[in-house]
Amino acid sequence: MRLRLRGGILGVAAFAAPLAAQSPPPLDKTELIRLLTNPLFAQTEVADVVRRSCLTFRPTERDWADLRNAGAGGEVIATAAACA
Repeated sequence: MRLRLRGGILGVAAFAAPLAAQSPPPLDKTELIRLLTNPLFAQTEVADVVRRSCLTFRPTERDWADLRNAGAGGEVIATAAACA
């Protein structure tokens, strides 16, 4: 019984490790604006998400204006520009 349980735990751990190592999918404009307008996320948290995920789009002047209007501060703008 103990051996079976230990083997099951090792199997789950071996399967979960590659999943944890995967990077999150890139953000599209809609998702980025959703994060910016969510009061539960600070600007630094949004910038961290953008830094880890990057973007699915190359922002145009209109996109930059939309992001600023949604509340993007300097850190978020700089992080988005760095990965675009």
